[in-house]
Amino acid sequence: ANFLNWRREPLDRPALLNKVLSGGDLSREEAEAFMDELTDGSLEDAYIAGMLTALSSKGITADEVAGCVSVLVEKRRPVELPRDAVSGGILDTCGTGGDGLHTFNISSFSALLASSCGATVAKHGNRAVSSKSGSTEFYAALGISVDLDAQGVAESVASEGFGYMAAPLFHGAMRFAGPVRKVLGVKTIMNTLGPLANPAGADFQLIGVFDDALLPVMARAAKMLGVKRVWTVRSLDGLDEISPGAPTKIFRIDEKGVESEELFDPSTFGISGFSVDDLAGGNGAENARAARELLRGGGVPALREAVCLNAGAALAVAGIAADIGDGYRQAKAALDDGRAAAKVEALSKRAGAGAGGS
Repeated sequence: ANFLNWRREPLDRPALLNKVLSGGDLSREEAEAFMDELTDGSLEDAYIAGMLTALSSKGITADEVAGCVSVLVEKRRPVELPRDAVSGGILDTCGTGGDGLHTFNISSFSALLASSCGATVAKHGNRAVSSKSGSTEFYAALGISVDLDAQGVAESVASEGFGYMAAPLFHGAMRFAGPVRKVLGVKTIMNTLGPLANPAGADFQLIGVFDDALLPVMARAAKMLGVKRVWTVRSLDGLDEISPGAPTKIFRIDEKGVESEELFDPSTFGISGFSVDDLAGGNGAENARAARELLRGGGVPALREAVCLNAGAALAVAGIAADIGDGYRQAKAALDDGRAAAKVEALSKRAGAGAGGS
């Protein structure tokens, strides 16, 4: 109870900013207090900008991220998923975005692919951060509902094992930081919060990050927030995904809280000769076209490898595959035998029928 009483104390704004400017880390409670006032609309833009910039230049911690996210979780529109539909746990592949490489929607497609292999996916996402197509633009171009309300998402997950939640529909409180983030034009702690604030509450997460320093930070924050198993990934060629063209750093925390790190090399699967340029993406419509070719069992070879590696890792996190290799083989099979295409078809049929509210 004293924690709640403490929350009512107004923020000592100069003291908090001074602490961070002098290199001090915020406690989880201090981060909560800051985010609580930010999302109430009671902080001036100049102060928000000062804090976000100071936190970034100091280097953000897991406590700071978890504190900020827990306020968003408290204020979100929750998605209640039917118990029987999610007995095996919920998977999300939402990453930070913003790697600046303008690639195909690898994690968005991987989420569909993992779902077609038996994972229950509640995908959190948004419009583009740095590319021309975020999850929202991509799914919309594939004919998948991107504007479902909480009930619509729950129904989609229950019937198809997949539902998409567009962040602004569930996290209205984030809007107060929007103008500042636009003006700053740099990545801040705000870019790390979305993946950890899944409105349905994820049990298993594969999170691509835009900076190596975030690998342990975001994984540990996820665990603090109750995620069972989490992997954070960033490739040596700069992708916030597992890359087919270079080794990828993977930071894992399992259900017992045990941490491990790996440098995963795709060449161990005989995958080589690709570069980031081979993964280039366009706008939503162009990326959806590329996705349809993959669903027909064809498509750009580098993209096929990328989505199978990332879906494979997601299946391993979710406990459906023994490891990335096993998951990779399962994902390839789902592309080749038409299960992935059938999943997308079923989801776009649902959208066409206007099922589950708008």
